[in-house]
Amino acid sequence: MYDVLIIGGGVSGLTLAYELKKLSKSVCLIEGERLGGKIATAELEGKIVEEGPEEVVNSKSFMQLLSELGLLEEMVRPKKSRFAVLRNGKLYTVPEGIAGGILRLNSDLFRSAFSGLFSLSTLMRMLLEPLYNVSVEDDMSVKDLFTAVYGKQFVEDFFRPLAGGIYGGDIGLMSSSVYFPYILDIKKKGESVVRSFMKKKIGFDLVSFKLGLGSLIPRLQEKIKGVDVMIGEMAREVRYEKDFISVRAGAEELRGSAAALMVSPYTAPSFKNIDDVVKKARLYVKNSRIAVINAAYDKKFEGYEKYSGILTYPEVYGVSGATFFDSKWPINPSSEPYVLKYFIPFENYMEEDRALKIALKFGKEHFGLDDPVSYRIKIWNDALPIYTVGVHSLREELEAFKGKGIFFGGAFMNSTGIYSSVITAKSLANQIDGYLETKTHAGSEPSGSL
Repeated sequence: MYDVLIIGGGVSGLTLAYELKKLSKSVCLIEGERLGGKIATAELEGKIVEEGPEEVVNSKSFMQLLSELGLLEEMVRPKKSRFAVLRNGKLYTVPEGIAGGILRLNSDLFRSAFSGLFSLSTLMRMLLEPLYNVSVEDDMSVKDLFTAVYGKQFVEDFFRPLAGGIYGGDIGLMSSSVYFPYILDIKKKGESVVRSFMKKKIGFDLVSFKLGLGSLIPRLQEKIKGVDVMIGEMAREVRYEKDFISVRAGAEELRGSAAALMVSPYTAPSFKNIDDVVKKARLYVKNSRIAVINAAYDKKFEGYEKYSGILTYPEVYGVSGATFFDSKWPINPSSEPYVLKYFIPFENYMEEDRALKIALKFGKEHFGLDDPVSYRIKIWNDALPIYTVGVHSLREELEAFKGKGIFFGGAFMNSTGIYSSVITAKSLANQIDGYLETKTHAGSEPSGSL
C-alpha cells in the first residue's frame, strides 16, 4: 500500500509527486495518456512552437522550483509588447495593466480615450470609480463585478473580448472569486480599486525556456525516479474505505492512505461510498475548447513587432480569440520563416479545417498574408477549466474531504495556469504530509518504475 495515489500526470500531478518524494512518501502516479498534460512543445520549420500554454507567471516559489530542476539558465522572458483589440477593422492598443482589472492613471490610459478605444463617458465612469458605492457578493460573475466597478460600457466595449479571449470563457458565467479575487476583496471592504493600486507597482514577470515549456516535463520526470508511474491506464473508480483509499486503474486495484485528484472533473474517476463530488464539480467547472494554430510564413508582415496579442469580438469571426506572435518570445532566431500563433476559443466542437479557415481569413484581412508555408493545428476539446459562479460553495465542500484523505488539485479546482498548478501542488504536498502524520499506518516503500 502506498502513502499517496496521484491521479493525473500533468504538471500539477508531476509537481505533487516530486514534492511528496522530497517528504519521503511512497507514491504511485496514474496517467491515462501522457505525462505533461496541456504542455505541448513542438517544432515547425525549424522553430520551437507551443501547442498549449506558452508562458508561466513567475514568482519566488516558482524560481525555487526551477533552481531545483536546473532550469534557471534556460529561462527566457518575453519582449515588451502590448495587446490590441480589433473593432470595426481597426486595432486599438490596450492600456498597460488593464487586463487585470487595474487602472493605471497615466498618459497611456488617457491616450486610449483619444484613440477611440474608450468613449469619453466610459473613461470618466472608470476614473470616478472611487466615488461609487458598490455592493458585491462573495461569488458573482466577472461580468457583474466589472459592470458594478467600471460600468456597463466598459464591459461591452472592451472587457468582454479581453477576458473572453484570454480565458476562453463566457464572462457572464465565470466566477470572480477565482479570476479576480483581489478586485472582489477590495470592493467587499468598501474601498476603491484605483486608490488601492495607485502607489503599488503592478506587473507580471512572465517566463518560458529556450527550448519551450516542454522543458519542464523531462526535468520533473528525472526528479521523480523511484516513484511508481502507471501510464496508459485511466483511473476508473475511487473507493473510500475506513482505513484506506482504493483506485481502480485498468485491471489493477491500488491502495493508498491518501489520494490526490489532479485532473479535471470531466476526466476524473467516479467515487464509491461517498457523495458524488465529481457530478457536483461538473456543475461549476466547465471545460473550454481551444484551437491552437502555428502558421509559418515566408515573409515578415506589418505590425509583427508591435503587439503580443490581438483580441477580437465574438461577432467578428464567430469566436473570441487571441493571436500571439512568435516575436513575443526570444526563443527562435529572427530569420525567416515567421510564425504567427492563432489561439481560438470556441463554444462547440470545431474541426481542423474550420479552425484553419478562421486563421487564414484573419491573416489575409489584417496582415495581407498569403497561405502559410506550413502549419500545425492542435484542437483542445478539453482545454482550460472555466470556473463558474457557484464554485465558491464547491470549494468549501471539497475541504471536508481532506479529513478522509482525499485531496483535489490541478484542473479540478482553482488552477488556471501552470503557475497556480505548481503552487497548489506545493501546498497540497504539505497538507497531505500533515494528514499522513495523523494516520496510524504508513505506506510501503515504492518499487520504482520510470
